[in-house]
Amino acid sequence: SAAAEALSGGAEARGILHTAHGASMAVPGAATAVVALVRGRELHVANLGDSGLRLIRGGQVVAATKQQQHYWDCPFQFGSASSDLASDAEVLSLPLEVGDVVILASDGVYDNVYAITTPTATMATSR
Repeated sequence: SAAAEALSGGAEARGILHTAHGASMAVPGAATAVVALVRGRELHVANLGDSGLRLIRGGQVVAATKQQQHYWDCPFQFGSASSDLASDAEVLSLPLEVGDVVILASDGVYDNVYAITTPTATMATSR
């Protein structure tokens, strides 16, 4: 079924985060992460922390991941001293249409380019 396929795509995206988390445990520091997979006309996303995804259609932000924070300026993140896991990630499955624009970025972009964070943003690049 389409629902089962969407679920498996989301689970696959989360699995990639899980693998990346395991590989990063020997590296000092911490990081947020976002993974997006395209399967047919479906976009599957797993996001942990304040990085994220925006799906723009017809010049409007039609879907976005949510920031995950423990408290202000302390996002969920992978790291050797963090208790956050891939299972904490937000998972989305979204239909894609011809002409859609997908933006994956860190909070450094979203904190400084306000136009791509608002649902009513008009993006000149999508025209």
